[in-house]
Amino acid sequence: MLALIPLGALLGLIALLATLRPLWDWRQVALRAAVLWAVWAAATVEVLSLWRAITPLGLTIAWSALVVLEGMSLAWLIRRGARPRWPRARQPQGWVERAIAAAVIAILVLTAVVAWFAPPSTWDSLNYHMPRLAHWAQERTLRPFATGIEVQNSRSPGAEMVVLHLYVLGWGDRLVNFVAWFAFAASVLAAGWIAQGLGGGPRTQLAASLFSATAPMAIVQASSTMTDGVVGLWSICAAAECLAFERREAGAVWWAALAGGLALLTKPTAVAYLLPFAIWIAILALRRTGWRRALTQIGVAAVLVGVLNAGTLVRNWSLYGSPLDPDQVAVHSTARRDPRGILSNLLRTLSMQIGTPSPHVNRGIYLAVVGIHEWLGLDPNDPRTTSAGEFAVRAPLTDEDLTTNPLHSILYFAAFVVILIRRRGVGKGAVLYAVSVASTLVVFSALIKWQIFGSRYLLPFFVLFSPAAAVALERAVRPAWAGILSLLLILTSLPWLTGVRSRPLIERMGDSYVRSVVVESRATLYFANGRYLQDPYTEMADEIEAMACSDVGLMLGGNAAEYPLWVLLGAPREGLRIEWIVADTPSARFEDPSFEPCAVICDETCPADWERVRGLPLRYEQSGFRLFLKPAE
Repeated sequence: MLALIPLGALLGLIALLATLRPLWDWRQVALRAAVLWAVWAAATVEVLSLWRAITPLGLTIAWSALVVLEGMSLAWLIRRGARPRWPRARQPQGWVERAIAAAVIAILVLTAVVAWFAPPSTWDSLNYHMPRLAHWAQERTLRPFATGIEVQNSRSPGAEMVVLHLYVLGWGDRLVNFVAWFAFAASVLAAGWIAQGLGGGPRTQLAASLFSATAPMAIVQASSTMTDGVVGLWSICAAAECLAFERREAGAVWWAALAGGLALLTKPTAVAYLLPFAIWIAILALRRTGWRRALTQIGVAAVLVGVLNAGTLVRNWSLYGSPLDPDQVAVHSTARRDPRGILSNLLRTLSMQIGTPSPHVNRGIYLAVVGIHEWLGLDPNDPRTTSAGEFAVRAPLTDEDLTTNPLHSILYFAAFVVILIRRRGVGKGAVLYAVSVASTLVVFSALIKWQIFGSRYLLPFFVLFSPAAAVALERAVRPAWAGILSLLLILTSLPWLTGVRSRPLIERMGDSYVRSVVVESRATLYFANGRYLQDPYTEMADEIEAMACSDVGLMLGGNAAEYPLWVLLGAPREGLRIEWIVADTPSARFEDPSFEPCAVICDETCPADWERVRGLPLRYEQSGFRLFLKPAE
């Protein structure tokens, strides 16, 4: 029940802003409230971390303080004559609008059902998203900890900071998927708000929401702890504030700075999606206010962004001597930023998105891209521009790591062409917005190496472009055809909506990794992406429990699925302590020398001839895993 307090705080912020600013659009109220709510969530864990107070009591006090502050503010406004308000949405008119609205609501409901039943199972979630939460909750602080999976310390923690509240207050991971789901739902609202700002009518606004809601990668991430959807939310909020600043709305630049700061706190890839809009705002400020006042605004905005990210930057600097882990920068940052290198990344990124069910068509796309590379004198798998996998064009898959957005990619390209051709009809704002969003792909290609799993990084682009696509649809297509396209978007989203391989709502024989999330056991669902781990992990946990051991050491590889061990050992619970035993990693100096484990779990990274670890004898060995356990007394 404690986990409901943050929800109450969010509702209080919405009521407060609606009362304070009755002329704001209802989506504007909701999204700005979400920005403030997330800022509070990040700030409170940063402050509580200083005193090792990230506990159910500490977080309850923090959220209760916000609720009290909201109540006092509302009471003050009412005493001054304000009328309490709650934002009200316009009701859909006509059967087309009602059908689109019903489809969007159905998508939100179905993804929420999956988010509720499915535990975190994405490999990145098991490897670092969730383990870092478990370590933070155990240590009651965000400070670096000894680990053999260094990204648990180095990766930007914005999304996990919010998830941490639900993990600690909810005493487990039942609610953790709802941060990504909330980002998905809020992005759907933001798309409609931007479409309105671009001059779109009610049906266009609904179409924008539908574009955002039906993107396959958006649907996939909505029921997980992946973070690209969260980047997409804060990026589209920043873009919406850019349009508000274009309309001369006072204070929009500060809202944009807060949203942009949250995006950067969530993932460095946000730079690609924020930079064009930051330039847009800077140019507007210079034109309207002169360089002195513009520089002041830009400086204050930069300070807001810096303050939001200060804790993470300081921790990384103390650990790596750099704001980002240099090893991770080397892995993901492209080493060729010349026009040919950028074009190579751009071509491979886009072609990966338009794979079809036909292997012949995919082969043709692949050969065309390879042919262009040969003409440019480039290797499509150049390690300077490639971080993982070999370039290929594949059929659409419901695998969460390889999901693409083929129909949206084609429609977005067509929409971009329509906007450029009919630029006078769509308006200057829509053209600038579409060009700004399109340019994010170029910036992204100039910064990030291509990889086989890179489709997830593009989710913010598909969220951002949805309002432009809806505006183009309104201008170029007759209402009947627009209805057909809307129906096509809904139908083509069904495979991802009902059948993500690792957490299907409806099991598909031969494709799903597990049974439906409604009937499959939660214990099995954790291992959906690594079924071979379930038996050894479960058996080792049973051995540890049988010996009443609560101090467990880990010696695993850098790509190991750590989090299921926490679940099987009963985390979060008082008395349980799980620590890494590591050497030769940047975080090794944080290892507690007084830690004396009664069990050590080791994988194939440990020498095969070890018979004892920390004085503990070998107790269990299977599938490359070994358990060293204190014998019974």
